[in-house]
Amino acid sequence: MRHNAATMRLTFLILLLANLGLFVWSAGYLGERTGGREPGRLAVQLSPEKLRLHPPAAVRVCEQLEGLETDQLASLRSHFEGQRDVELTSSEHKAAASYWVAIPNLESKELAERKQSELLKLGVAELSVLEDVRQGPWLVVLGTFAESAAAQKLLDELGPRGVRSARLLTRESAASTFSVTLNWPEPVSSARRQLLQDWLAGLPAGHAVRTTACAAK
Repeated sequence: MRHNAATMRLTFLILLLANLGLFVWSAGYLGERTGGREPGRLAVQLSPEKLRLHPPAAVRVCEQLEGLETDQLASLRSHFEGQRDVELTSSEHKAAASYWVAIPNLESKELAERKQSELLKLGVAELSVLEDVRQGPWLVVLGTFAESAAAQKLLDELGPRGVRSARLLTRESAASTFSVTLNWPEPVSSARRQLLQDWLAGLPAGHAVRTTACAAK
């Protein structure tokens, strides 16, 4: 009996010492722990060298201009030259050619009007008398088309009706125009807008350039 009691006391003492050692180790009295203690985790989280601060994105203003001619585009680029924080992008818009079915090379307006009267008697109703240096000086236009096939179809239909002098004429496309997008940072937008207004004020009288606000990227 005495032997068993001594054994139990020894076992109890070993367990007590083990629990005490575990408590001392977990409390950090035996050295730093990398993952268990809250102060250690906070120290890692608050390390200044590990913080990354991202500045807020700059707000930008966008203005779009449409209907610029080639020389005006060059003038606008020159006007904003040196403004490094201004982004200027442009895109070209080419005008499509059109096609006339017409009687050209009429020497006077009176001759063109007489030709017009003759055509009306033949049942050709949609007519216009125009002055044109390249195709005239005067001509009678019987139709204007965006595609040559449609113009040729009308010309083929006019032959059996007695219209022999009509021709298919290609009208040269108008000069290309450009749309321009100006993009600049918001803190100095008022100064940039004034630059734009100064340029617009210098345009020839009667020439309108359309300006609209657009979404800055």
